[in-house]
Amino acid sequence: MREKSKVRQLEIGPELRAQVKEYLEKQGYEITEGAKLLGKSGIEHTFDMLAQRDDGFTTYTIAICIAAGGNSETEAGTVFSFANKAYDTSIQDRVLIAIPGLGQEAKELAQKQRIKVIDGERIESLLDLKPMPPVKPKEPFRFETKDQLVGSLANLGYKVEEKAKVRGRSGVEYTFDILAYTDIDEVGHSLGIDFLSGEREISLEQVVLFDTKAYEVGIDDKVIVVS
Repeated sequence: MREKSKVRQLEIGPELRAQVKEYLEKQGYEITEGAKLLGKSGIEHTFDMLAQRDDGFTTYTIAICIAAGGNSETEAGTVFSFANKAYDTSIQDRVLIAIPGLGQEAKELAQKQRIKVIDGERIESLLDLKPMPPVKPKEPFRFETKDQLVGSLANLGYKVEEKAKVRGRSGVEYTFDILAYTDIDEVGHSLGIDFLSGEREISLEQVVLFDTKAYEVGIDDKVIVVS
């Protein structure tokens, strides 16, 4: 009980917020605390933190919510509120830091809402690590062939798989020409890439099929290369 109290006190105070911010900044993220964004609904939403990063190929944003867990009556409300704000502002990457943690029901709910949950014990172990700074591109990202694209992504720190097979939430297996992902502890990012071609132009059906499979497997960013 004493250890849990220590974690909870650290989480809700400014000390741990500063540590989380520093941890993400060392990974190349720009952090905005108390960020306000206008949603598609016209409502202004406030996030505990927004982490933004540009690796030279894609720019992505992570919404971060810091909340107290341990109360099943409020956990579901926290998850729904965070998911609704992220959806309204079109933020796909969502991280919920819950202290001391979430119950199983709330964890399953968060998973359905594409929210990654980090509990108090895990966040403490992450903050004890010293992450390697990301590789910064020396020149603009360019490629002319698939092999050059694969090599450039690898140089940016992505792990790259070609003809990657991934099973979606429906149980159907999908194939991506390239699946690239960063695996930085709990704050990872995935990128699905397909090469599409047509006689004159690619069809709407091709785009819809690609978008559907990317959604099915939970890809963060989607890229179509037209050849």
